[in-house]
Amino acid sequence: RDRTTDRAVAVKFLAPDPKYIERTAFEDVRERFRREGMRGSGLRHDNLVDILAYEDNEDGTCFRSGKPKNPFIVMEYVRGRTLESLIRNLGPKADHSVHITEQTLTVAAAVTDALLYLHERRIIHRDVKPANIFRVFRKSCG
Repeated sequence: RDRTTDRAVAVKFLAPDPKYIERTAFEDVRERFRREGMRGSGLRHDNLVDILAYEDNEDGTCFRSGKPKNPFIVMEYVRGRTLESLIRNLGPKADHSVHITEQTLTVAAAVTDALLYLHERRIIHRDVKPANIFRVFRKSCG
């Protein structure tokens, strides 16, 4: 929870240990994570999660215990289910055709609208996948 607003938040950490990221790519990944947090905090769109803050967290200074020491992003807590879960629940069609319904078209339109917003600002998402797309029933829990 945000101590100031008592709003529920989610915290996304860069991998807790560089061993989870190939050494040669670590600085690039770290820089992309920083850019996500810094640029994302200035974006506002109904179909994007609000990024509230980015912290470099050098030497763990953001925590009383001094740990963890990796950078993090604070974002709005989203309650909902992922598109991935919707796809699993729909299950495969016997003829392997695509599920085109009002629901799936609504999701596609919302994703397209969010991506257009980003692209108009010269931002590429880089990780658009069903597990990162939420079907939100209440925008925020808090």
